[in-house]
Amino acid sequence: MDNRTPALEMLMACQTACAWSARMVGASLERSEVDELIAHRDLFDEEPFRSADATAARRLREICAEAARAEGGPEALWHLTRQDYAYLFYMASASKVFAYESVYRTDDATLCGPTMFDVRETYRRFGFDPDLSGGIPADHIAVELAFLAALFSHAMSVPDEAQAALRAAKAFMDDHVAVFAFTMLDSMRAHARSDWYRAIACLIAALATQVSEALDAWCGGCREQA
Repeated sequence: MDNRTPALEMLMACQTACAWSARMVGASLERSEVDELIAHRDLFDEEPFRSADATAARRLREICAEAARAEGGPEALWHLTRQDYAYLFYMASASKVFAYESVYRTDDATLCGPTMFDVRETYRRFGFDPDLSGGIPADHIAVELAFLAALFSHAMSVPDEAQAALRAAKAFMDDHVAVFAFTMLDSMRAHARSDWYRAIACLIAALATQVSEALDAWCGGCREQA
C-alpha cells in the first residue's frame, strides 16, 4: 500500500456497506427498523447500494414502497421479515443457511470450532468488543462484518493508523469473511421464502465484493495478518 489514504467518502461507503450488511443478518428486524427502512427507502437508490447491485437495491425499494402504500403494509412487512429470518437462521437444517464460519472450516461442520477462537483473538487485538450476550458465536457473519465496519471507522477517525486498519481489514476479509460468506449468502438467496431476503442476500454479496475489491486496490500486495 502506498502512503495515500483512500478518500473519506470511499471509506464511508465501505463502512456503511459492512455495518448495514451486519445488521441485516445479525438479528430479526425490529418494527421500528422496518418503519425506518420504509421511510428512507430512497437510500437504496444511492451509494453504496446502487452500484453494488442495482436490481436488488431496486427490489428492496419497491418492497418498501409497496408497504408504504398498503393499509397495514408496514406491519405486514415486519411480520414477513420476522418469519423468513426465523426460517433462514433458526431452522438451518431446513434452510441450509449456516451463518458461522467454523461450519465451513471444519470437516464435520463444527459449530464453535477453532475458527471462532481465532476471530475472537483478532477482535481482542484490535479492541473490538462485540455484544455476544445472546449466545451468538464470534464467527457469525454479522459479527465479522461488524468488525470490518469497526476497522473502517477507525481508519476514518484516526488517519495516522488508517493504513494499518485497512491492511487488517484486507487480511480479515481474505482469511475469514470471503472464505465462507459468499457460499452462505448464495444459500440464503436460494432458500429464502421472500423477495425481501432474496434481495438482501444478493445485495450483501455485491457489497462484500465491492469492499473486497476496494481493499485489494488500496492494499495491493501489502497486508497485515489478522
